[in-house]
Amino acid sequence: MLHLVSDLLDVSSIESGELKLNRQPADLVRLIEHNVTLNRVLASRKRIDLVFNAPPAAPVLTFDAGKIEQVLNNLISNALKFSHSGTRVIVRSEFTPQSVTVSVRDQGQGIPAADLARLFKPFSKASVRSTAGEPSTGLGLAIVRRIVESHGGRIWVESIVGQGSTFIFTLPVSPDP
Repeated sequence: MLHLVSDLLDVSSIESGELKLNRQPADLVRLIEHNVTLNRVLASRKRIDLVFNAPPAAPVLTFDAGKIEQVLNNLISNALKFSHSGTRVIVRSEFTPQSVTVSVRDQGQGIPAADLARLFKPFSKASVRSTAGEPSTGLGLAIVRRIVESHGGRIWVESIVGQGSTFIFTLPVSPDP
């Protein structure tokens, strides 16, 4: 119930244009490593191998660490939620001079093409169900999209039914103030 209320408050503030970002210089790779470590508890319960492929060197970026952690947690926990035991979830980050790209790839069920267009809209859910009965509010990806876009980035998904999904987002290296 607390998670639902929190999601509703997030959607309400985002929709009213009151999403406030606290941009500070931060290390995105460390933030991803931290989030992967926290999500390994859920991964181990489901016997899913959760891997982070970090770049050898990464620039310090300016972003709202709390909001980007919310994005990472949603994408990684969703990948785990919709994956079967014995599979792998791979988190990867890549940097160019202009942007950073973060991807979360699972070997889960995949998402039907008919569901993809509404996936990032509030209260919409894919027809695919979680593998262990984990609940979903249908708000997480809508919140994630708004957070990423508020940082000047974009988010999308690539998916093949029966093979898995990859959620990808980009953030600019030098965001507009």
